[in-house]
Amino acid sequence: MGEWATADLPADVDQAALDVAVEVAFGAPDAASRVQSIVVVRGGEIVYERYHPLDTADEIMNSYSVSKSITSAVIGLLVSDGRLDVDERAPIDAWADPADPRHEITLEHLLHMTSGLQWAEEYSANSQALAMLQAENASAYVASFPLEAEPGTMFDYSTGTTAILAGIAIDTVGGVDEFEAYLEERLLDPLGITSTELLHDGSGRWFGGLGANYTTRDFARFGLLYLNDGIWDGDRILPEGWVEYSRTASPSNEGYGAQWWLAAGNAFEARGLYGQFIHVNPDHDLVIAINTTQGGDAGTLLTATLEAFGATEPAAVL
Repeated sequence: MGEWATADLPADVDQAALDVAVEVAFGAPDAASRVQSIVVVRGGEIVYERYHPLDTADEIMNSYSVSKSITSAVIGLLVSDGRLDVDERAPIDAWADPADPRHEITLEHLLHMTSGLQWAEEYSANSQALAMLQAENASAYVASFPLEAEPGTMFDYSTGTTAILAGIAIDTVGGVDEFEAYLEERLLDPLGITSTELLHDGSGRWFGGLGANYTTRDFARFGLLYLNDGIWDGDRILPEGWVEYSRTASPSNEGYGAQWWLAAGNAFEARGLYGQFIHVNPDHDLVIAINTTQGGDAGTLLTATLEAFGATEPAAVL
């Protein structure tokens, strides 16, 4: 799990209200549908941490689409290395022909979910999304689809788009093994994240849009990196300006940045299916990481936690 300094809750935090909210979110000791965990970081220290009786601090939790924000961080690292440029066209061989309208898709379009590629974010039988999860090469499968809109003009939330970004990262560093070593060396090891569980397609490539699973503490570590503008223990991990870029709204959706959701005030969030959250709140020096099963009410717990810390703002941009 790694050593991490802990501290008492600040005196102005309503711990009684927070404890009640957690107990409600956890539900019964044997609840199948439940919030599993919450870790709150302030001032770089864990000030509140709870786990459902069926869950533990060492348990690897599902990221679902929280993984998208981790993919964005990897792209940022490759940008800092000079190996990628968000303003250049996406390096996809299938789109290399200038006569192909997909040739105009840039990395920025992919990061902001405005590629224009045909996609439906649903997981029913015979859906694109389900077929992507069953494909030998998920990123190549998604890249094979035609455009349904001019790149940059339409927001379309797409796990497939993030699979393409992950595929670009894997190809840029030279393959699956090289990518996973790069991820460890450049992002996870510096943060002390040791609980990695990646989900792969049939060719062994990480999906990118889901399947970067960690403990709740390690999700909080990732959030703290973004709270601190990409700096960890005095060392710059992400390139200068990448966090600001990540939380700047897409021209096609004022509630979405570069694989991060924008929340109330200056807050921003990595969000996953069923209610996985990494909430980053610079105005209140807060990181809140929450994991949940299907049916757990993580959103209500997040709101109650923000209220207990006096960090509520006008209604979020959604």
